[in-house]
Amino acid sequence: MHNSISKKLLAGALSVMMVLSLVAPTNAQAASSYSFKQKSGLSKLTADKTYTYYVKGVKKTQYIKVTRTYKDVLVKKDSTVVKKATKVKGTGKTITLKVTAPDKVENYKNTLKVKVYNKKTNKLVKTLKRTATIKVKELKITSVEPTTAATGNTGYKYIRVNFNKALDKISTDDIEIRAKATQQLYTVDSVKLSNGNKSADITIKGDASVAGTTFLMAGSIYTASFSQNGVTASLQFELPNYLDEQTVIAANVAKKQVKVGATWYTVPKTYTGNLGELVGRTISF
Repeated sequence: MHNSISKKLLAGALSVMMVLSLVAPTNAQAASSYSFKQKSGLSKLTADKTYTYYVKGVKKTQYIKVTRTYKDVLVKKDSTVVKKATKVKGTGKTITLKVTAPDKVENYKNTLKVKVYNKKTNKLVKTLKRTATIKVKELKITSVEPTTAATGNTGYKYIRVNFNKALDKISTDDIEIRAKATQQLYTVDSVKLSNGNKSADITIKGDASVAGTTFLMAGSIYTASFSQNGVTASLQFELPNYLDEQTVIAANVAKKQVKVGATWYTVPKTYTGNLGELVGRTISF
């Protein structure tokens, strides 16, 4: 009798345990119901390209917040920009996020964190994260140009260095201007970003009123270098012969040059007049 009752009780207890195990998942099972993945499983992404991420397991009684390592990484849910404080409501279905990482000077790593909260208590339920390496476009200097006319015989004090993409910041320590022939280094007095941060306006240090002071001369070859965060871009350049209201004292018709002060300048190809007639006249080109 005793054995029969014991067996029945044991069988009943086992049945209840089996039912409970099917109805109530363990902590490990509950945790595994959440997932946060990049659509194609990629861990290396290209800057300025949009990628799809899926967040699964978020219930209607929950919401998520999304953070990122770099605040300029764009995260969107449909047409809504997801900021740090944005609450994305759970629907019981997959939440789709669109992520675009911006171009920078060097490759970088960005971590996206999805935090799941209880809608009623605002308590954190789960944190999910994905880290990706962002591959950027190679930085290049595309051109260098003067921003004002040359000053007398002292050359160009103000130039602009153009890049193939926008920079976040720049300082005088990032820029180097050097003469190719003599390797003379020209000190950068000031620099500021312009043209949507894709150009750097540079002032070469020196006082044009001091005798013997020269800056960057037309016809000479220079190298402009930009270095930041271990990335360097360089370009050899030659500035054009631009004159502003200067008096011609001599002309060389064969070489298509005019002399201003102690310097010979090549006349632009667009000039078709008689160079000899320019002697004694004030010109700009």
